[in-house]
This record gives sequence, C-alpha cells and structure tokens, in this order.
Amino acid sequence: SIQEETEHHEKEDQSISGEELQEDEKLRDQDGIEPRAFLEAEYDCRCQVCENQIVFDSGKKWISVYHIQGKKDGAWFYDRPFNILGLCPNCYTMAKYSGHRDFSKILEEAQKVLEGETFAESVDGLSGDYYLIDVVLDNRKQQMKMSKVHMSYFAALVELDEASEE
Repeated sequence: SIQEETEHHEKEDQSISGEELQEDEKLRDQDGIEPRAFLEAEYDCRCQVCENQIVFDSGKKWISVYHIQGKKDGAWFYDRPFNILGLCPNCYTMAKYSGHRDFSKILEEAQKVLEGETFAESVDGLSGDYYLIDVVLDNRKQQMKMSKVHMSYFAALVELDEASEE
C-alpha cells in the first residue's frame, strides 16, 4: 500500500548517524554536485550527443540532466559527475524512454584513458578537446562528446573499482 511504502522510505531517509531526519529533510550526498551547473560549465549547456544548445529569449540556457543510475535504483551517487550526462530534451527523451540505449562504452573509454590508449580530440561545435564515445540512443549509434574533466570522474570510478577488486 502507499502508506506502507511511505513508512518504508521514511525509515530509509535516516542520516548515517542513525538519527531520524526532520519531516522536511532528505538524505543528501554530501559530495554530490549541482548537476546542471556542472554541465553548464563543461558543455555550455550543449547536448553531449547532438551538440544542440537551447537558449531562451531571456538568454538563459537549458540542458536536461540525465542520470545513468536513477534514485529509484538506490544510487547513493545520484548527483556525482560519473552518473550524469547533459542532453537536449530530444536526446534525453530517447535515453530515458526508448528502452534501447547503451552507455557502456563510457566506462570502456575511461579504462583506455587510464591506460593512455586514447586522447581527447578537437570538436569544432564545442570549441575544445573532447573524448568521442560511441553510444546507442533509441537503437541508433550516436557519438557522445565528453570533456576531459567529466571523463576524469569516470576514470576515477574505473580506477576505484579496480582497486576494490584487488
């Protein structure tokens, strides 16, 4: 029932110290970032796939934040840079709802970065050097662009995973 589900989530929303949170508090990742601000800084709110940039009449820019692992999946790292992508509304919708997406090459590329087997390339539309990664959106092969800073977070995740396996 809805009531049981609410009680279950209230129990989950306790701080690490075991203290119950106030009714209006939520458990937050202390090391999380403001995703939209990160993506604006790295990509000037351009889509990482199609490079589209939405700029309103007011001058405000828009980018949709796609979370690779959703909150419902229990992702404690929900707002960490290695869990977010900046997509235009069209690419976001294809990634979120088409059911035919594959971002697995991001971690493969991160591994190559660690091994010194790949390097960022110049991308004219984004005015800088980016890693070019093959991804699948709505069953179509696309090329994602990832900044050096953004890739460094994915590489650190791969490195951490390797260290934990040893």
